[in-house]
Amino acid sequence: MRASTLRSLRRSSRSGSTSASGSPPAVPSSTAPASRSPLEESIKAERLAQLRHFNQRAAEEAVLRAGSYARVEDVRQQFGTVAARLMTTFEASFTEFANALAAEPSRTPRDILRTLRTTWREIRARQAKAQGEEALALPLMIDEDAVSQP
Repeated sequence: MRASTLRSLRRSSRSGSTSASGSPPAVPSSTAPASRSPLEESIKAERLAQLRHFNQRAAEEAVLRAGSYARVEDVRQQFGTVAARLMTTFEASFTEFANALAAEPSRTPRDILRTLRTTWREIRARQAKAQGEEALALPLMIDEDAVSQP
């Protein structure tokens, strides 16, 4: 019985509960707050701020190396390129639309709409496949030094 009581006391002292006497466990003197001067507090606060800054910077560099960031100019240029490709694809498909509609001249507006949608889906699928192959050919990372050199 004495061994089980000793084990339960050890468990309760590890979990931070009160000891067998009912008083809280003693705090080691190394962790007890000592009276520090304002200068020491200021130095420690600045050191903590510096460490946080370095940690944040290291995290940002890790994200940059992972390729999560992009230059705003590059993104804007790509959006413009994508919009131009969409317009070109749509305008180039007018001939196919006209051919599909001319194939059966006596049709209702509902049939014409269905023909236009079907034709557009075929064109869109073909263009998506071509764009996907082109995107797969691009490198995952772009060397910043190679881009900035003329």
